[in-house]
Amino acid sequence: FYLMENGKLSPDPMKADGCHMKIGGKGYNFKKTPFIPFKYNEEEISLIRYVKPLIDDYDLLKSDDSNAIMDTPNSILVVKNYDGQGLGEFRRNLSQYKAVKVTDDGGLDIKSTGLNTDMVEKHLKLDRKDLYEAGRGVDTQSEGFKTASGVALKFLYADLDLDCNGIESEFMSGFMEMVEFINLWLRLSGQGDFGGKAVRFVLNRDIIINEEQAIDDCAKSEGMLSRRTLLENHPWVTDVEEELRRCGEK
Repeated sequence: FYLMENGKLSPDPMKADGCHMKIGGKGYNFKKTPFIPFKYNEEEISLIRYVKPLIDDYDLLKSDDSNAIMDTPNSILVVKNYDGQGLGEFRRNLSQYKAVKVTDDGGLDIKSTGLNTDMVEKHLKLDRKDLYEAGRGVDTQSEGFKTASGVALKFLYADLDLDCNGIESEFMSGFMEMVEFINLWLRLSGQGDFGGKAVRFVLNRDIIINEEQAIDDCAKSEGMLSRRTLLENHPWVTDVEEELRRCGEK
């Protein structure tokens, strides 16, 4: 146990006999500090580092465009030789009577100030595309997603799948490190020595598939694969053991 004082670490005098844990009044320490990292990637760079600049740019541009639309009128009125006292009176007369009075060669011209937001829209679309690429996500609003099926659908999810592979690898390391501390605690607390036991972690992933194609593939594989394998890959089966029991095969 340490205290942070004036930017420096010093032993905490109130916990001079501190330990990681106490069992039966006796103190024990782990071989290493029990801090277990669960990393996004091997470099320990978080996902927000990749996507935050793009999100900030998207939000700023969208906000500026929104402000411009709100602040800019649809048209500007150009008045020549207005017969009145000021713009306030002019606006009131225009609102009430739908007409204005001018003198001599006076007149009223209306200048359109329509906003051109095409460049902003293009930039926002590029930001959105780059955001999904940097974050390895799946843009479900893209045109390609709406019509994709089979192999094309798997291709759209390829980047996300690779990202999940990396996360799974790093999390597995964290889980295995956690097991060491759990086994030590169980042994020291008299609950048993499980150090030699094998531990297997299973991280399930749900992905969008073409059910019709998956069922067709299972049907075509009949006779080449076992009933259990076919059921494991059938999209409608959630409990293979129960399905085998219903089929009378167990």
